[in-house]
Amino acid sequence: MILYDYMTEIKHILHTHKDRETRVTKLRKLLSDSEAILKKHIESREVSIDTVVEYLLQPATQRRIAHYELGNWIRGGHKVARKLKSLLGETPEPSIVLYPGLRRVNGKILHLRGNPVIALSPDFGYCSGHNMSILIAHEYVHYLRARTAGIKFEKMPLHRLIFEEGLAVYITAQTMPELPLPAIFMSALHNKVGMKDPPGGYIRWCKANLRKLASAALESLASSDEEDLAKFFTCGRFAGKSTPIRTGYYLGFKVIETAVEEYNPAELIRVKPSIRRVRGWLTALAEA
Repeated sequence: MILYDYMTEIKHILHTHKDRETRVTKLRKLLSDSEAILKKHIESREVSIDTVVEYLLQPATQRRIAHYELGNWIRGGHKVARKLKSLLGETPEPSIVLYPGLRRVNGKILHLRGNPVIALSPDFGYCSGHNMSILIAHEYVHYLRARTAGIKFEKMPLHRLIFEEGLAVYITAQTMPELPLPAIFMSALHNKVGMKDPPGGYIRWCKANLRKLASAALESLASSDEEDLAKFFTCGRFAGKSTPIRTGYYLGFKVIETAVEEYNPAELIRVKPSIRRVRGWLTALAEA
């Protein structure tokens, strides 16, 4: 299951070597050897090996890494795999890379040498307990999509993001019914990144404004423009300071709730949704 574990090596370097020069030399070597992963994981021209080294040497980063234990992630992965198997049947075991995300990324799908892998970043913080299980499950669903439907998680237009992220949230919720929906959406993190939800919380706002969300998405379904994607899936607010971030995850979740009237979850893992099909599901939500 664990393909590469860079976090344990980083933890060892920081714990064993106390002088800065040795730390820098060894961290640079480790990151140079894994630069292909770094470039795919962070996807920013501003991030260099030196940038990551300085980040890893920050006291706050070192405290987070000091609490990292590989065994917790292995156990969490096996637990999630059992839950997904009970819902979806036989599923391929994922290949996982544990790699720093600079608190910009907590998990994503990378394609290394043509094969999909799950990259998880324990340095993100807030990745213990059920948050860790939710993160693993969410990315595991994306991994299954990459393996079984050939989905490439790169430069997706809005209609594909709505389906893919919605499916990951929906299946995670189905396999963890004991957890409340706000936990599945990890909406508690919004305040942690300085993007507080409106009064009443993320779910309440999205539920009350579902038709507005669906109508706005219908106007930009084919778009891959960063501004169009940001208001639904990254840290751009939907429409001003009184609205939440990441509203596309809730919208996608509701799309999949509509889609399961036609497909069961195991079938959805293999579906390649067309823009026409996603438009139909969104239209049903916008007109409800």
